[in-house]
Amino acid sequence: MTSTATNPKEAAIVFVIRLAKALHTYGAPAHRLEEALGRMSSQFDLEGQFFSTPTSIFAAFGPTGKQQMVLERVEPGEVHLGKLAALDDLLDDLARGEVTIAGAEQRLHRIEGSNAGASVMLLVLSQLLVSAAGAFFFRGSVEDICVSAGTGVLVGFLLAMLGRVHATRRLIDLLSACLAAFLATAVGTQMPGVHPYIVTLATLLILLPGLSLTTATSELASKHYVAGGSRFAGTVVVLVTLGFGAALGSQLATRWFGTGPTTELASLSWYLTVPALLCSSLGLAIYFRAERRDYIWILASAAVTYGAVQFGARALGGVELGALFGAFVLGVFGSVVARAFRRPAAVATVPGLVLLVPGSVGFQSVASLVEHDTVSGIQTAFSMLVVAVAIVTGLLVASAVFPSRRAL
Repeated sequence: MTSTATNPKEAAIVFVIRLAKALHTYGAPAHRLEEALGRMSSQFDLEGQFFSTPTSIFAAFGPTGKQQMVLERVEPGEVHLGKLAALDDLLDDLARGEVTIAGAEQRLHRIEGSNAGASVMLLVLSQLLVSAAGAFFFRGSVEDICVSAGTGVLVGFLLAMLGRVHATRRLIDLLSACLAAFLATAVGTQMPGVHPYIVTLATLLILLPGLSLTTATSELASKHYVAGGSRFAGTVVVLVTLGFGAALGSQLATRWFGTGPTTELASLSWYLTVPALLCSSLGLAIYFRAERRDYIWILASAAVTYGAVQFGARALGGVELGALFGAFVLGVFGSVVARAFRRPAAVATVPGLVLLVPGSVGFQSVASLVEHDTVSGIQTAFSMLVVAVAIVTGLLVASAVFPSRRAL
């Protein structure tokens, strides 16, 4: 679909709005989206002002008192690294004057129409890899890793099936958490060495809204209070839904199979960190639908983030400072990738942010509250917020010290 406007100004406005919807759909946060649209408007000699929320985009073109207003109702987007990279290339070419509006509209149409989504089997594979790696990072046993991989496969199939129908997409969080907790608890009663909580947490790692929480905090820190507040409220709803679903699944399994033996946690050998990082980075690359040429940056960001967090926690003392240092290093790494290889910084930073997992802390908080452990739940929720603020602080410092100079 291309613009039918004959007036060059109208054609530019139509293109900017289409670009806004595309950026929103593929996961650009409010501050990035508004900055990119502002630069495009200036380039097209448009006086534009923009306001983005997770469910709407407002735009005003023209001088005060003579503005042309546009309102677009949009659905909250999910991160699609492949299409974000294509949009970033398009924005870069437009900024350098290498493409006209007509040519940009054709490219945008191809980006929107490209079928770059993961197949059912790839989605299941990504869930399997991330779940198995998550069990290792959460200090699970060999049994936990094996069971997490199995439950990850089943939850992956459930995600693929529910995601096909619009009416059932809203049940994904609830049913996935219920299934993961039910399977983990049921297997835990029959197999010694399995920790149901770790298996459940690892299986739901992709669904945990740690990235959304970080994005919301970043938007709030960037003075985008409406977008950040709305996204934060959505994050809380997702956490509560996951916690309730997990509690329901666990209770059902306990009633049917009883309770299993309690076993102590024991960390596995350190050399398993390398295959765990490989599995997690590959799984995240598939899940976020990155281009294959960007897999190397996703793997590198996982390694850099993990190493920086471990070093920061030991050298500075404390999980929060470790997360801050890890986010700072990740932000600088993303800027290096953007500057040196002309790839969007999001390709490197988004998968790395998932490994900082403030969402897992939030899930633990909700689980404690569901079990009526109010004090522990509130303390854990506060820790989640502190970690999220630490991550955003690290990213903001990195962007100030070493900006990426790319739109995304």
